[in-house]
Amino acid sequence: NIPYSDPEMVSPMDVHIQHEVPSQQTPTLLTVHVSVISDSSQVFSTVIPQSLQSFTPPPQQSTSTPLPTTEATNPLSTLIDFTSVFQFNNRVTTLEKEVAELREDDPLKTQVTALVDEHLDARLRATRDEFMNFLSASITARITKQVKNQLP
Repeated sequence: NIPYSDPEMVSPMDVHIQHEVPSQQTPTLLTVHVSVISDSSQVFSTVIPQSLQSFTPPPQQSTSTPLPTTEATNPLSTLIDFTSVFQFNNRVTTLEKEVAELREDDPLKTQVTALVDEHLDARLRATRDEFMNFLSASITARITKQVKNQLP
């Protein structure tokens, strides 16, 4: 049976890791802190007695063993990356507006662009008309030939 303890409200940046070394005179206990990070985070602390009571520590070595380290992710770095996307988008939008303003400010450039567009449209229209005439003539010739072949 796990005893219930009062929940403590914490922020995602307020994460504590605790490691307790049991002494030789007290019974061995493990303290486990469980952190759940959600919209409103709660931390529950539970004490679980160790099932193996007789524990003989290994002999001391001449070199010290480094303690395990916990590396926490930094949500701020993620936010900074996410913010840079918006900054880039804002910069692109600003540049697009500036280009549009430059086009409006130069009437000669606007007129030349309009003339080139009209010329290209006229050439495309002429090419399309020429192709349609060729296609129509080819289809008409083929149909006429097939009809002549079917007549006695």
